[in-house]
Order: sequence, then C-alpha cells, then structure tokens
Amino acid sequence: MPEYTVKGETSLMYPMRDEVSRGCATLKDGSTPRQSIDCLLLKTDVQYWRRGILEMLPRQTKGGNHKQLLTFLISNVTNAIHARKIGPKMLVTINYQDAPSDLDLVNWRRIMIGLNLVLEEPDTNRNIQSIGVSVASNTDVTSLNGFLEVLCFLKELSWDVVEFIISLRKIDASALYETLSDTSNGFSVPDCFYGTVIELYERNMSVMRTLGFYRRSPEEHITWTQPERGSIPAMMGAIQGLCKPLSGVQESCGQ
Repeated sequence: MPEYTVKGETSLMYPMRDEVSRGCATLKDGSTPRQSIDCLLLKTDVQYWRRGILEMLPRQTKGGNHKQLLTFLISNVTNAIHARKIGPKMLVTINYQDAPSDLDLVNWRRIMIGLNLVLEEPDTNRNIQSIGVSVASNTDVTSLNGFLEVLCFLKELSWDVVEFIISLRKIDASALYETLSDTSNGFSVPDCFYGTVIELYERNMSVMRTLGFYRRSPEEHITWTQPERGSIPAMMGAIQGLCKPLSGVQESCGQ
C-alpha cells in the first residue's frame, strides 16, 4: 500500500486514489482522502448532513441493501462536483430513477443542504422528481470530494461493520480511530484506549475481529494483527467522516 505524508506525518492509511474508482472522483488538487474529509468537516454543516446519513442508513436497509442508497448518493455528489467545476448556480443532474423506492426524502434533503447545495421545490413537496438541485458559490469541491470518499468507504464495508460504526459514541469512535491508527502503523494497542477496545470487543466480537483485534480467552490480552487489505482504511475513513469530533480537525484545506 503506498504511503503519503500529512504535515510531516507518514501513514499507511488512506492511500491516494489516482483514478476514478468505484464512482469516486479523482482528487486532482492533490488532497489525500484524509485531507478532503477534513475539509468536509470544516466547510460544511456537519451536524446537518451527519444527522441525515446516520438516520437514513438504518432506515434504507430493507433486505440488507444499504449499497443501493450509497450508490445513489455517490452519483448525486459526483454530479455536484462536475457542476461546481463549471461554476455556481449550475444545475446538478440527479438520476431520480436510481433512487431507492423507499428513499427517506427528509434526510436526503438534510444531506444535500448540509453539503451547501441549493434545493428548489414546491412547498410541501413529497416527490423527489420535483426537486431541483444546484450548486452555490460556497459549494466546495474538495469538501464534496471528502463526502464522496466517506460514501465510497462505507460502500466497501459490510452492513454489520457500517451498523457498528453508526452505533458508536463519539468518545468510543475517537478511541477506536486512534487505536487503529497506532496498530496499523506497527504499535500495540495504546494503554489509554485498552478499556474501550475491551468494551467494544465484548459488545461486537465479530466486527472487532474483522478489524484485526483478537484474544482466545477472556483472560488473554487483546492483540491486533493486520486483517485483509482494504478494511482498515475504509473503517478509519468512515469513522472520521461520520463520528469523529470536530475539535482537532486538521487545518489542511487552505482556510
């Protein structure tokens, strides 16, 4: 896995994408996924779009098909990026026919507005095909790239892992994020987060084992080994986007 450096820090996490992959836009400005997600957290209404997606995902998983919703949102954001590169006030193409039949329209609106997109619709509208979407002067391409990264990371993960992430308290999410950052770079589970790791392991052993944590008995110390490639960057990106507190977000997007 290629390395990248952020402010003097070398990490194996978040390999930079150099081509369009799985519907994810190329980061042509040179920003890493981690930096783009930082911009997303700094330049958008985080509480609004987070509420939208955190409420939306559990409600849109009939039959376990959360990926249909993510695919639809990915197309929305990809088209918004294309529109914003042309200029403000451009219309965003929404592939309405690809929307889930039970789309949560209230929370979809929250996501769009939280990303600084503009909605035009009749009052009390309940039909997505009557909603026009456009970009504004404060619609930021790097932030949209960040949201696209979060969606693509979520799409890589199985529903049990996604469900685990959206159930995390912010304090537990931060502890797990920092633990994965340390362990994936060759360090042991930090002592200060070990209690949280035990609690999360006992709460959902299956997911924690998927992430590389393991012990053979309750008396044994929990250790970490590298799981199959891809799951840790996706997990960390999803946690960063959906759960990580805004305090301490890197000032890496030129504000």
